[in-house]
Amino acid sequence: MPKIIDHDERRQELIEASWAVIAAEGLEGVTMRKIATAAGCTTGRITHYFADREALILAALSAVNAATSARIDALLQQDKPVFERLLAAAHEALPLDAARLLEWKVWIAFWGAATVTAALSGV
Repeated sequence: MPKIIDHDERRQELIEASWAVIAAEGLEGVTMRKIATAAGCTTGRITHYFADREALILAALSAVNAATSARIDALLQQDKPVFERLLAAAHEALPLDAARLLEWKVWIAFWGAATVTAALSGV
């Protein structure tokens, strides 16, 4: 029986590995080989899911934005007074734990690169 592969899960694993590399190395230090090492796979697996380094980097930014937005949106939809919802959303956006600190490092790397890279300035 053939192995069943969850392609969305594989893509997410690669994206999360890229977050770790971006956070540690900045965008200028990101290579497919470093991401493959962080993900525990080959560069071939990465190119199966992403056309090139830039596609993976843009997917990484999109995913970090989507994850943060989903958490904040959920807090804003709660049945609580507006001030409490806004305060919770503001706290959710701050780097108060390891996961959110990682997100901040990814964002900061993108913000810095966007000032000098035309492809990132529109993202």
